[in-house]
Amino acid sequence: MVSRAPFAGPKPALARVVTLVASSRPSEGLRTVKAATAARPYLATDKGKHQKPPAGRPGRPKRKPGTPTHRKARAALTRAEVDELFTALNFARRVPAGRVGTFAEPNRSITTVWGMTSRARLPAPDNIRHVLTRAAQFMRRTGEPTVWAYVQEWGPVKGVHWHLLIYVPADQWRTFRKRFRSWAGGKGAAIDFTDIRTMHGQKLYLAKESADDVRADRGVPDDERHARRGGEVMGKRMAVSTTINRAARKRAGFGVAVVEFSDFRRAA
Repeated sequence: MVSRAPFAGPKPALARVVTLVASSRPSEGLRTVKAATAARPYLATDKGKHQKPPAGRPGRPKRKPGTPTHRKARAALTRAEVDELFTALNFARRVPAGRVGTFAEPNRSITTVWGMTSRARLPAPDNIRHVLTRAAQFMRRTGEPTVWAYVQEWGPVKGVHWHLLIYVPADQWRTFRKRFRSWAGGKGAAIDFTDIRTMHGQKLYLAKESADDVRADRGVPDDERHARRGGEVMGKRMAVSTTINRAARKRAGFGVAVVEFSDFRRAA
């Protein structure tokens, strides 16, 4: 015969989930109580039914899509961000690709002007997360590693735009471009696809929105193409994929900050 054990006073939430065995087998009932209490200790008090399970790790509240980003606007890349960008791209040429003997150094450059796409009403961080998630799924299906780096910028004509360097094999490039337009919601001039000729030139171009002393150290040319606009951008100004970030480089023994000699000379 099974019955619920009587409780005096306020009934704790534990009474709702634990059924005690009759007096003939009391030990099983005690073991059940101990097991339930160990699994959910917040139920072991009279106020347990009013308590919520312990929250996850502390931090910022999760941001809903379409709401402003938590990060403050910044008008320039820092020296640490430029060093991280250069080091990650230097390490990318050591990441093996799907085919034997090939490496996943970014070979495509994609510029997206969010104000000219169908996703213009959403914050740029949400758009970037959406596109990169779809790109990672695409690369995973093809058996290739996901290797990318990006920089966000602002210009007086384009507004907030996004420069993405990514590795895409030649046999997947046509399909990837078509899919990318659907992910970003852009047509025509909203998205520009180009092949990367030299990585050194791309590094200098992405570093053009850094502080003046960083531009001088990295040899960024003082021409119109590399002119600094100084516009503020919300969210991350720079990021790299997990395949070439600091943790991946540490696992490979590459080093945290490895800037090559070519990163200090001016482009020819």
